[in-house]
Amino acid sequence: MDALDADEQISAAFFRLVGVNEDMLVSLAEHHSADDARSFYVLHDRSAAWDHPGVPQYVALYLQRDHERRTFGFEQAPLPLPSMAQSWLIHRGCPPESIALDPEHTGSLSR
Repeated sequence: MDALDADEQISAAFFRLVGVNEDMLVSLAEHHSADDARSFYVLHDRSAAWDHPGVPQYVALYLQRDHERRTFGFEQAPLPLPSMAQSWLIHRGCPPESIALDPEHTGSLSR
């Protein structure tokens, strides 16, 4: 995202909703379109464990890039289950077979 720009409102929202917790987000699944214009992520927010009970621990993140204009946009949703994040991303155009959870990361969540 460093090479891309967005208007001030989008940049501030991205930082507040994603960037500020970047070091606490673990990718459980991701898919990138062949032209790298769209990316889909299922993320586990490790900081949620220290928040109030019931705070969603997963984030579905959908990034859109316009390489010609060098801009980006995004949508995100905090959700309680990784399967809900997968469904949310599928409804935004992610191929269902491309957003399977990485068993290496999901196994470590239960420890």
